[in-house]
Amino acid sequence: MTEVIEHFLDPDKVLENIVNLLNDHRVLIITTPNLSGILNIISLLLGFQPPATEVSLRKAYGRPFRRNGGQVVGHFHVFTLRALKKMIEAHGLRDISISTCCMTLNRDSPLHLRIVSLLDRMFSYLFPHGGTRIIAVCSKSK
Repeated sequence: MTEVIEHFLDPDKVLENIVNLLNDHRVLIITTPNLSGILNIISLLLGFQPPATEVSLRKAYGRPFRRNGGQVVGHFHVFTLRALKKMIEAHGLRDISISTCCMTLNRDSPLHLRIVSLLDRMFSYLFPHGGTRIIAVCSKSK
C-alpha cells in the first residue's frame, strides 16, 4: 500500500480486509506522508497549509507551492509515525520495521524542492520521526 492509505475514507476497514488476506508468511508494506515531517512543520510555522493536508474537496487552499494547479489530491487522513503504529497494532498486525524517510527527487526538480529535500534529509537524520514519508513493514500477529 504505497501512498494510498491516506486516500481511503475508512482505512480501518481496508486494514481489516488486508489482515484477512494475509497469511503467516506475507508482509504488508505501507507508505504514507508523515504529518510530523519537516515540510509540514515548516509550512505550519510559516502559516501555510501543510502539503499532506487539505481543507476542501474542490481546491488546494493555503499552500505556497501548489502542485497540480491547486487541485486536491484526495488525502482524507494524515498520519504520524506513532498514530500509524497504533493503528497497525489495533488491527492485529505487528510492525517488523517502521520509520520515516526523506523525499526523493529527480535531477530536473526545481531549486526550491531540492532545498526542501536537503532540509528533509538533515531533519530525518537528526530526528528519527521527522522524515516526510512513513514506511511500515508489517506482518500478521501470531
